[in-house]
Amino acid sequence: HPKRKNLQRTASCGFHGFNGSRMQSLQSFREQFGQHNKRAHTNRESASSWKEHLLRLKERGLHGVRLAASDDHAGLKRAIMETLPEAHWQRCYVHFLRNALDSLPRKQTDDSLTELRWLYDCRDAAEARQHLRRWLDHWSPKHARLCAWVEENIEQTWTFYRQPREHHKHIKSTNLLER
Repeated sequence: HPKRKNLQRTASCGFHGFNGSRMQSLQSFREQFGQHNKRAHTNRESASSWKEHLLRLKERGLHGVRLAASDDHAGLKRAIMETLPEAHWQRCYVHFLRNALDSLPRKQTDDSLTELRWLYDCRDAAEARQHLRRWLDHWSPKHARLCAWVEENIEQTWTFYRQPREHHKHIKSTNLLER
């Protein structure tokens, strides 16, 4: 399409935080890679691009990060671990649930994912693990592949349970619509 010829894929990110007693936008912005730094490698979502981006944030005053939530992007995860070693990483549960669809038949219409989503409304990780065990027992006969994948990956999505309960809804997802 002629109008789409000049479109370019870019990544954007936003940072929000809480100070231990209440949620706030400590530092919130959106920056498109490639506009801030014109070097070619910033148009990629590689570990080095993300690391450079996080280092710029630290230069601008970012500090004291305890939790960093993202999708399961290997480059971003590595950059977080290298640049913010004090932070715990969490996989966004919304992205996790979307990834879980890959383990289900295309036209699946049962309640397996709806019930899995309920695990993120528990009081704490111990309660979530109890419900997970029941969920696995119930759905394993029908969805063995899904259950194996969930069991292997779900702990990555429960880091938010280490924080005060009043913050859970704000930090368990990177999806602003889910908050």
